Amino acid sequence: MRRAMLALAGLCAIAAAPPAQAGPGADLLHRELEAARSGDAEAALAALVAARPRDQEALYALGVAQLANAVERFGQGLYRLGYHGVNPGRWAGPLLQLPVPPNPDPATADYAEIRALLAAWVADLDEARETLARVDSRSVKLRLDLARVRLDLDGDGVADASLGDVLAPPPAPGAEPEETPAPAPPTTFAFDRADALWLQGYAQLLAAPADFILAHDFSALTEATFHRLFRRAGMALIDAPPREGQDGAGFVNSDFADVIAAVHFINWPVVEPERRARVRERLLAVSALSRANWAAIRAERDNDQEWLPNPRQTSPFAGLQVTNARIDAWLRFLDLWDSVLNGETLAPHWRFAQGMDIRAFFEGREDFDLVSILTGYGAAAYLKDGPVMSNEEVMALREQMGPNALLFAAWFN
Repeated sequence: MRRAMLALAGLCAIAAAPPAQAGPGADLLHRELEAARSGDAEAALAALVAARPRDQEALYALGVAQLANAVERFGQGLYRLGYHGVNPGRWAGPLLQLPVPPNPDPATADYAEIRALLAAWVADLDEARETLARVDSRSVKLRLDLARVRLDLDGDGVADASLGDVLAPPPAPGAEPEETPAPAPPTTFAFDRADALWLQGYAQLLAAPADFILAHDFSALTEATFHRLFRRAGMALIDAPPREGQDGAGFVNSDFADVIAAVHFINWPVVEPERRARVRERLLAVSALSRANWAAIRAERDNDQEWLPNPRQTSPFAGLQVTNARIDAWLRFLDLWDSVLNGETLAPHWRFAQGMDIRAFFEGREDFDLVSILTGYGAAAYLKDGPVMSNEEVMALREQMGPNALLFAAWFN
């Protein structure tokens, strides 16, 4: 009922807005995301877009709401299954680092539930990406204050975290606070068409590893190690108490044992080969979208609260200045990325003079056995003659990006 009322309110807002003003999409998005109601934002904005299909701001806002809703639904799925995260102080990336509250009465986490959660995550990302692909106006702007984006990760209608909580790595253990902290970067940005391309690229990048996992049967890994992530996992070791002194202390402990088990059980039969092939297509799409993104950024003449600036615009991050040399180095890296994914340049293997054909790997139906590939036997099926990517080639591009090359890579997408 609430979503129906919000959709009606969205339609009423159309009539109230004079034609010369921007559409109500940004205001609606802010209001609902600040209250951690991404699902309500998506419903109301979908009604707006249906009634006003030429409103590019509303369409942009819908795509952003769908992305926020994807993260919320993923977090709520983890909460339902009793996810309890990784060890404090060890940053595991934005998804596994979601600050999911403890669930006092979780559902049993089993292989089927975890697989369904990943499949829903991929579907949600694809829906948001397809919406953002329809944002094609060169003049569109969606002003968004990221500090106001709140997330409800347990589904109780109350915000549990902000977007900043999700993205920021924790402080290093024992780190002292800085006497003179660096000024905080801005949180409000005018997202334009280039940024819509950037968001599409990141949606593909986030969906790719989930698709790769889903392409295989990873039930053995789940059974052997996922008690580390879920409090009420229906798995063999969940109720086995550790021996005193062997849970987190010493060189040989349960953490170390579970890492060894995880490596051993990454031996996955292929069950959905089309998903495995689609991973390569997603990764190629990431580079295509990044090229289009940078072409659009370089053509910009304004300087309006930029998320990704060109060299004439102001960077939101004082220590990360965008230069033409850095952009050119990034574009050369994308050329190398595509060449490897297409099997034109081969990936090196420490054991062989030949290189691995990555295209053949993604399009193949062989089981994914990590240890076998690393030690050589599993790599043999993909070896062929041809130019092999060299470490010197990668390091040269990294040097051209400067000392913060990895930060630039994460930002540039």
